Amino acid sequence: MGAVVNGMPISVFYRYLWHRNKTLLFKTIAIHYIIPVILELLPWITSKRKIGSILRDTKVEISHIMSTNAPYNSALMTKYVVLTIYYSILDNIHSHLISIVAVENRLQIRRMVMEKLLYSEIGAFDFLRKKKRIGPYELEYRISSSINTTISFFTFTLPNFFASFYAFVIEATLLLRKGNKIDPLIILHPILIAVYQKVSQKLRIHLIEKNEFKLKDTYNQAMSKMISNTVEGLSDIQINNLQETQLSLFDDLVQKDLSTSKSFSSLVSSTWRSIHSRSVFEFAAEVYIAHKVMARQGIDNQSYRKTLLDINHAIRLANRLTSSIISFKSIYKHQKKVKKLLNIPTFLEEDSNLKYICKFDELKISNVKFSYENNGGALLGPPPLVLDLQSEMVIHPGKIYALIGQNRSGKSTLNHILCKLYSPTEGQITMNGIPYSEISRSSIRRMISYVSQRPFIFPGTILDNIRVGNPDATEEEVLAAADAAGVFAFAENYLDDGLHHSDDDFYHPPSSINKNNSSANVLSPIKPPQFTNSAPSTPMMQNSNPPLPTPMENKHLKHLKHVHHQQQHHNQQQLQPQSPISATTKTIEQGEELESNKLVQRVWSVLNLAGMDGNESDEEEEGDGVSTPTIVPQLVDNSNHPILNQVIEMGAKNISGGFAQSIALARIFVRTEAKVVILDEAMSQMDAYKKREIIFPKLFQFAERNNITLIIVTHDIQSIQNTVDHIFVLDHGKLIHQGSHNELIEENAFGYMKLLGLKRNPSISFK
Repeated sequence: MGAVVNGMPISVFYRYLWHRNKTLLFKTIAIHYIIPVILELLPWITSKRKIGSILRDTKVEISHIMSTNAPYNSALMTKYVVLTIYYSILDNIHSHLISIVAVENRLQIRRMVMEKLLYSEIGAFDFLRKKKRIGPYELEYRISSSINTTISFFTFTLPNFFASFYAFVIEATLLLRKGNKIDPLIILHPILIAVYQKVSQKLRIHLIEKNEFKLKDTYNQAMSKMISNTVEGLSDIQINNLQETQLSLFDDLVQKDLSTSKSFSSLVSSTWRSIHSRSVFEFAAEVYIAHKVMARQGIDNQSYRKTLLDINHAIRLANRLTSSIISFKSIYKHQKKVKKLLNIPTFLEEDSNLKYICKFDELKISNVKFSYENNGGALLGPPPLVLDLQSEMVIHPGKIYALIGQNRSGKSTLNHILCKLYSPTEGQITMNGIPYSEISRSSIRRMISYVSQRPFIFPGTILDNIRVGNPDATEEEVLAAADAAGVFAFAENYLDDGLHHSDDDFYHPPSSINKNNSSANVLSPIKPPQFTNSAPSTPMMQNSNPPLPTPMENKHLKHLKHVHHQQQHHNQQQLQPQSPISATTKTIEQGEELESNKLVQRVWSVLNLAGMDGNESDEEEEGDGVSTPTIVPQLVDNSNHPILNQVIEMGAKNISGGFAQSIALARIFVRTEAKVVILDEAMSQMDAYKKREIIFPKLFQFAERNNITLIIVTHDIQSIQNTVDHIFVLDHGKLIHQGSHNELIEENAFGYMKLLGLKRNPSISFK
């Protein structure tokens, strides 16, 4: 019995409230159960049932005074009005409290469902979605409504049942005490009237209106279909002069519809409804029974009306009881599904019994096999293996690994297993020598950061989205993380700076532009921003060491820098560049200093990204007295940052895929507690320049500085083949090669060579 009670949805929900919201639990029990009982036990002034009984008696007395033409009783009428208002206030206060608690319960149910969804095994809710063929948008609503329907039975239907049952017993007892004054006819009268109304309605619908509605629906559908066909074939009808033929067919349908409206059955139906609405038979039966009862019992009309109202009230209570009992059946249908939903285990409960790891020494993957569940049952046989590594993979701290392979080779599945989204079918994964099955999910996911190809971006600012990785990160740390992840390089395209320039003018240094154009080798005279040397720098920026530029790049960059310094010492009126920017530059110089800063920021970003020689830069800066700014200059007030405070819409609809990836990537730069970072095609939508010149240098420096292990899943192995320490090659779920780039080339590893687009050397065999 105890197990049955504990498994009931109300027990599960109340246990949830006990742990999450005790105040709501006490309010629910008090309003639905305790308060109604206390009010009923108190004097009549607090009991709705007792006040209702007084109101019925008072109304009958007032009606009797009117029927006997007795003097007007103002005190009696005042009593009736005041008690009616008081009863309404009590009833609405109780209903309002019930509705408030019901809303809070519904919201808590939705939160419980969301919590179950977030902390349960992947696919735990699929049994409902696949069985009912509903989409993800309907899933939460269906689950919440099913649970709410079941819970409301215990919080509304059941208390209402007990209240109705109690009131019915009291009213029936009072009626039995008047047994000698109650005639059987007065009890049968409302029952017979209710039966007559039901039978009359059923006969009218079944014998007359059902056929009418069926014919009307048939003709309406035929007319709609004819009009639709006419629209589709209008050209043929007009070309062949078939308009009159089509109208003739339509007229036939109209005549059939008219004949239905003019039919005798239609007249009978309307007459029946009219007689029924006037309640003529009910009135005649009531008058006959009233005379009979008053004559047989020797009572007046007032006593008869009072007894009749009491009996009608008892019958209504009986109807409420019947409705509650009938609802038991409909609620029972939800029980099985709701119990299954509520009993879905969460790994929060499981984690409390598992080990918690605080450091990373080694990750070993041994002979792992994995297959997704086969929902087709035994008819389809065992599900196919998605992973069958058949060997061992070892991940060490501070190393850089590449996981490569063709599509559907099992890369993402393996990463999901490493993050403990799934458990392997066979084989074993250990961290620090401890099996994954003994380690809590929360500690594994604190130790591992995962960035997917399609990252989840929350609605809100970019600053808030980056802080998801570390809510305690300072704005300076977020700024440095955004810089390292290339957020600002993407965001330039989303800031409306009022400047109109071509991509060629923006991305190519002056020395690469046509030398015959005299205006091509100069920039618009823009006042550079005054960057202070006292701006705080983050460790991420202090330790950056980008690769040195090529001699050709140095030449271009020197020329660009020379042009910029030359602009600072010349009169702006003497320079008349023939570019589309010139008109806008004058407007910027007059007042839009912020917009000017953005353009200069872009110029300096070219210098920073190329990583110019430090000594040469220092000499030039000393000569001109200008300090080279970072890619994005430090702002005094980051709360007004034009990029970090850009608002992202729901679903990240207002940013590109590459921009979303850079925002998600920035999260790992503020989350230093994670010692393993998995990048699952996390830069697939970024161009090669941003990856090579901005992100990879900062990423590798960040990993080295914090002793972080990188596992990079990519199809662009050429960009990192000489940087990674170890490469794993998967093919159809099997680990076919592993080793460094040079080792795999020396081994003439066929799968690796194919991914590189190289031909295998037949003279070299596998070692």
